[in-house]
Amino acid sequence: MRVLFVASEQEGSATFRYRSENLARCLRRSGHIANVVYVGQSRVRVDADVVVLHRVCAVPEGLAFARAAREIGAMLVYSTDDTVYDAQSFPDYGEPWGTIRAYAPRHAEMLAEADAVLASTDYLARDISRMFGPEKPTFTVRNFLSEELLRLSETAGRQQRGKDKGVVTFGYMSGSATHNVDISVATPALYEILLSREKVRLLLVGPLLVDSALGNFERFGKVVRAPFVSWQKLPEIIAATDVNLSPLNLNHRFVRGKSEIKFLEAAAAGVPTIATATEGFTEAVPPDAIAYSRDAADGYGTNDNLDWFSNLERLLDPDARRDLAERAYLHTLTHGTEEAQSAHVGATFERIAALPRKGRGDTTQNTGRVWVNFPFAPPKYLAKAILRATKR
Repeated sequence: MRVLFVASEQEGSATFRYRSENLARCLRRSGHIANVVYVGQSRVRVDADVVVLHRVCAVPEGLAFARAAREIGAMLVYSTDDTVYDAQSFPDYGEPWGTIRAYAPRHAEMLAEADAVLASTDYLARDISRMFGPEKPTFTVRNFLSEELLRLSETAGRQQRGKDKGVVTFGYMSGSATHNVDISVATPALYEILLSREKVRLLLVGPLLVDSALGNFERFGKVVRAPFVSWQKLPEIIAATDVNLSPLNLNHRFVRGKSEIKFLEAAAAGVPTIATATEGFTEAVPPDAIAYSRDAADGYGTNDNLDWFSNLERLLDPDARRDLAERAYLHTLTHGTEEAQSAHVGATFERIAALPRKGRGDTTQNTGRVWVNFPFAPPKYLAKAILRATKR
């Protein structure tokens, strides 16, 4: 089986790695041929039995890949790790929500056109079936750690093990501006713990705006910041913390389907996690491997500040941290690694390849002459490439 992954973001990004690169590596383990390209890459030859468009919507460049897949008779798969197809799931104000909402109908159009859908959580799979009908074939392949990231994380964890840091560090790893509203969920509890406990600090990594209640602690060194780093360097930062935080603002539905990536990355480095109890987390991570903070009423409402504070306070105890970290690590090895997920990925794509398809051609007769972005990528993608090179 030949599979072509078309990623919406460039190589090195989290979505490129988790939703395209890692899956391609698993397929190669099973003896299949798998390649990964960027939607804005020039001279892409579409020569595959299955073409996977990850968050590539019905804009000209995305439609070009869809047409190419149809021309050669390949199975067309729409892949997503978020509710980008539903404008109503996102806030209707501010950035980057305006842009995300504007493209939602085009994502929905591509999803509807696809022969099958690949989701990162069961919650997303159910949501897609609800919106597009149960007849749309939808499959779940969860996010997992590559062998390289697992090795880097384990090494970083070993280097920190046994060190007496003299202070308990809570860490929040931010990757984008969308996380500004998420950290606010835990802000009251973090403020209380920083105010009432002497040897406690908060590490904020990446671009993040925080409430002045937390910002005021920066002058005393109880809130410290670190810049956004490459994924290869992230395990060192995570391992240097004592507790990983993954708060999510439940006021908008898009967060409910988010996967357990933050938990996996921390667990592999030997660090326990406190997380908002969303469906995307609870369907995959048992409560004995993570500290869930949830609403007292139904578990999926507004986060309970007392619940957050009690978890923060409980994990000030080194024995409690060690016990939770060990269970998190064992769960990750069993369920959240490339080795653990390879068989499932291979079996899922074999099921996808066997489905009926809309393509006109026959992949066995494909001469390899179907090209996209030939000979040059669209101008906007050339501009992005130049900007990226300049930043480097």
